[in-house]
Amino acid sequence: MNTDTASFSLLTCPWIKVLWHDGHQGEVSILEAFENAGAIAEITGDIPQQSGVLLRMLDAIMRRAYGRSTLDRFSSIELWLSMWERGSFDMDILSGYLEEHAVSFDLFGPKPFYQVSDLEYASDKPFDPVPGLMADVPSKPEKHLFSLRGIAAPNRMTFAEAARWLVFTQAFDTAGIKTPVVGNTHAKNGKAYAPKGIPGTGYLGNLGLVYLEGRNLFETLMWNFVLFDDARADVCFLGNQEDLPPWEKDESTSDSMELLAPTGLVQLETLQSRRVRLIASDDGSGVIGFVSCYGDLLHPVDAMKYETMTSMKQSEPQRVRLKLPVAPFMPRTHDAKRAMWRGLSGLIAVSGGVGEGLDDRPGVIRWMNAMADELAEVEDDFCDLLPKQVAIHAQGIEYGTQSSVYVDSFDDRLQIGSALAIHDDEAVRLAIELADKADSAIFEIAKLVRASEESKGDKASKDIASARVQDVVVAAYAEVDALFRAYLAGLTVGEDYHVRTLTCGDAIRRSVLRIGFDAVAQSNAQEFVTHSGRSVAYAKSYFAQRVNKLLPSSE
Repeated sequence: MNTDTASFSLLTCPWIKVLWHDGHQGEVSILEAFENAGAIAEITGDIPQQSGVLLRMLDAIMRRAYGRSTLDRFSSIELWLSMWERGSFDMDILSGYLEEHAVSFDLFGPKPFYQVSDLEYASDKPFDPVPGLMADVPSKPEKHLFSLRGIAAPNRMTFAEAARWLVFTQAFDTAGIKTPVVGNTHAKNGKAYAPKGIPGTGYLGNLGLVYLEGRNLFETLMWNFVLFDDARADVCFLGNQEDLPPWEKDESTSDSMELLAPTGLVQLETLQSRRVRLIASDDGSGVIGFVSCYGDLLHPVDAMKYETMTSMKQSEPQRVRLKLPVAPFMPRTHDAKRAMWRGLSGLIAVSGGVGEGLDDRPGVIRWMNAMADELAEVEDDFCDLLPKQVAIHAQGIEYGTQSSVYVDSFDDRLQIGSALAIHDDEAVRLAIELADKADSAIFEIAKLVRASEESKGDKASKDIASARVQDVVVAAYAEVDALFRAYLAGLTVGEDYHVRTLTCGDAIRRSVLRIGFDAVAQSNAQEFVTHSGRSVAYAKSYFAQRVNKLLPSSE
């Protein structure tokens, strides 16, 4: 375990997994990611959730490199437009900044990246084996819940892989009882706990991550490079000299801390929610283990002032618990069993139902709309400067047993046409209405199938009926999902939104009717026999009436 012989600079050594535009996959260093951003299609990872975490780290670097001084709104717009029109990053700015802090970007330097150099367990245990660092390899067989790997766990990992999992761990680590480290003052009876009332998972485990994707990594970084937010005019997103990443701070102590007042977005993007130390092999060729305990923790309520990559909702339970006069904003989380378009309103509607005049959309969505407006003012044919489509990418982790284990993950993306990207009010309204109607129509399928199963009069088959309903609903969502995604991607500026919406609604109506009637036919239920007050024939008629009312024919 000799870290003196180990060295791995994240600035120059390849470690970030990417997909290039020509289709091949590879790994790049931080400097290469910025320098080749126009040729890189997207950041990938060992699991999808690594991509969003790495994107946030790169965004934090940009904020510090370009934010040597505070910019007003006009100067922020000028900076962003000049960067966008250039189509590439100024490597003199980025490399100059990163070289100042190069020592903090080595995994095993005197100030190791995202780590505490002398961290040790306050027990006889020297370290944990590497599977505990990997979300897709369970530390115990009974925790093998959403693993992408076999039970047989690796006993070491490369420095590149360790770096990716290190960044992921700081963002998404599980909660629960931790082994105390030397210097931890919150340990009780040989066990370390998160502060009472504070979520114990990594920071991103408490919210539904939402970010934007363009045609390449350059556009993706630019769409998420929020420089101001009219909904939070008092927040400084660029040039906040109190908002520092860990590579600009003194090394963290081994003790955990409760952060009552976050300093800004950079801190949130690089929050050290764990105290970690990677253990290198004796020959310095790989990582064989790690030491980890609680680090900097905060309540999501305190972070919403600065966070740009989540939609929000007002929480009455939190108002009562915190004894506040007004319900505070809390991040929305994703449902791993629900496609993202079914929550479209919370992503693109100016008000998600929390009150007149409130805007609970993700800050990156508001930023995209603001920059589209600015491009329209400086360029008559501004649509040529915008990509025809932008993707909204959502990610998250679902935890179980007091957030101590990973049980599921969420990764979904929606391509949206330029009409939604610029927030055309009519296009947004029609899209949200159609999403709600499609959801309601599929609910009618569930009611029909249940009525069909209940008409058989077999009370013992109740569980079978529920399973049958679930299977048909899942199949319906799968078919409607493809139709609705194509519709959203095709909502472009200049076309007739009403015609496109009616056409898509008609296709959804036909699919829903066919799926519902086919399900009844396959159930072998007798149409005119009643056991629960209504016949199958009546249920079919009512089903067709409801679906046709929700989604009228375009003919």
